[in-house]
Amino acid sequence: MVQGQRRDDARLPHRGSLGTLPDRCNLRNLLDASRMKTPPPLLFTMDPGATKLGLACFTSGVLTSAVTIAAPEDKLPYVSVDWLQQTAAGRGFDLVTERMHKRPAQSLFDEDLDRVESCRLAIPRILGRQGFSRTYQPMMWKGNANKNTHQRRVSTALNAEETAIWDTLGHDAKDAVAIGLFHLGRIERGGLPPSEKRTRLMPSLPPPPPLIRK
Repeated sequence: MVQGQRRDDARLPHRGSLGTLPDRCNLRNLLDASRMKTPPPLLFTMDPGATKLGLACFTSGVLTSAVTIAAPEDKLPYVSVDWLQQTAAGRGFDLVTERMHKRPAQSLFDEDLDRVESCRLAIPRILGRQGFSRTYQPMMWKGNANKNTHQRRVSTALNAEETAIWDTLGHDAKDAVAIGLFHLGRIERGGLPPSEKRTRLMPSLPPPPPLIRK
């Protein structure tokens, strides 16, 4: 099963039964809705890092707080867990994160990605959880949009109270907010509004050329 996808196919019509256009449209609607049907009471989303990461909290689908946490590499998971537990205040929550993926042509960055992954995986372990509720790779939620364009698009999806929070955040926390909005279905890939997703789909970039070692 692809990382970042749930096994929701049991709820979808059998392929052989899709004989009409309405049936095929219904299948597309089910696929769109499978990402997040009902917002959880409390949702935390994370943009991971090795010495700095972003966290955002959504209550019933609405952004209520976000923070960028910086700490030494061996302390960052524990400081992050402290913030999560204090914000949750004993309530149950879903925990969603980004996961970077390695590419052979970018092997020089493998060590950095390993450090990020080590911190990321330590957080649910410290919390006593088996893992994350859901994981997204960057291309799934951000697409090919550059940082400024993506953040501008995301900001238009926020209400006045959420905007007041957004305007105080650094880029790590803003990415955590964007991951949450995507998970909740409030934006589509690239930060686009849901109404634009079928007319402005952004194709994935081809993989980078192989790294030439001298």
